[in-house]
Amino acid sequence: MDRNITPVNSGERPCRVLGPSQPSPPNLLQPCVSVFALGKKINVDRLPTAKNCLLYLVVSLYSQACKTCSGALMTEKDILVGTIQDFCRQNGLSCSNVESGLLLQLGNQSVSVAIRPIELQSQSTEDLVWEVIVFAEVGNPVLGARSPAGLGVWNRYATLLSTVAIDDRLIVFSKFAIYRNSREIVERIYSPLASVAIWLAFGQCMFLEDGDPSAQQFLRGDPIGNLSHWLGITNEDRDRATFITPAMFDEAATLARDRGLVAFSEPTGFSCEFPWDPGASSALIDDGCLNNQQRTSLILIENDVVNPLYGKGVLARIQFKLSFDDEYVAELVNALNRWELDAVNLPPFFGSWCIDAMAPSPAFVAFFPSVFSNIATPVSILSWAWGRHQAIREMMYSDG
Repeated sequence: MDRNITPVNSGERPCRVLGPSQPSPPNLLQPCVSVFALGKKINVDRLPTAKNCLLYLVVSLYSQACKTCSGALMTEKDILVGTIQDFCRQNGLSCSNVESGLLLQLGNQSVSVAIRPIELQSQSTEDLVWEVIVFAEVGNPVLGARSPAGLGVWNRYATLLSTVAIDDRLIVFSKFAIYRNSREIVERIYSPLASVAIWLAFGQCMFLEDGDPSAQQFLRGDPIGNLSHWLGITNEDRDRATFITPAMFDEAATLARDRGLVAFSEPTGFSCEFPWDPGASSALIDDGCLNNQQRTSLILIENDVVNPLYGKGVLARIQFKLSFDDEYVAELVNALNRWELDAVNLPPFFGSWCIDAMAPSPAFVAFFPSVFSNIATPVSILSWAWGRHQAIREMMYSDG
């Protein structure tokens, strides 16, 4: 599948691509356009509930495990595709094989799963890497949904998907890579998260289409209370406690401290500082005041946070001690999301870049609704956050 992206080699760094003027990837996004009916709404009643989605994922993964145990030789890609196909059958979604991967449909809405092999010269050429992108196009977005400022606010409420403006198009997407000999990770993390991302993509496109006044509140940054349930999130699911335990936060803090990072855990969350400036360890000194001589990024993982769209869940954020003017930071955030879409060999992209609510600075957020919070643990989220911190830091320094 040609996306007009050159795989990175030992002399290239994928993090150098940044800016609103970078080219869009029309070949990747084309499959969903021909089957998308502009302006028509999804029937919400046809969307499965979150509880049923989780049940279907368990059944699907058990089915894939049985196929493996029965002697069928399945690659990591086979496991991913099989899980998604089973998920679609159980939820009444149409699933077709296309040249770029899979095309899923529910009524007039479509979601695509693009799968392509890539080769990273920095790794052994024997290690096959598959890049996977779950994406959909919003057919008739509400006023302001394509503006960088509106998207910078909307993406604060992101779950596993980012919403990005590419020319006159509005795309929701998530992205990850699967490697050879990573069967357990594909089975336990990536296949379930990809299936949930598909389910969320259908609902987010519906929500951002013309006719839903609640979407305007998000884009303007108005104070927002809890909305009535949508996208299959029932009242029971909204109030459900997460699967994350205090011991999981302790495990993440111990792992970070073992690697020389400043980290703290408590029963409801975890925090860790990543060095931004060379030699930095913490932006706080002993009395808790800011230490302006050291710049760090702050990763926060909080339990039982309430998202106005999805209810309780696990919120992960990366905050940066950077400051820009309001107009530039809005453009920068949209450019960072486009960079994530186009670049090769980045950490799994489940979440979105947005405008930090506390300062005119980019921030990265991800939200795992309670009913799905058993898929990614704090250690997984910490690992992805560290990789993303390293990538953005390298890109910022290399671009001056």
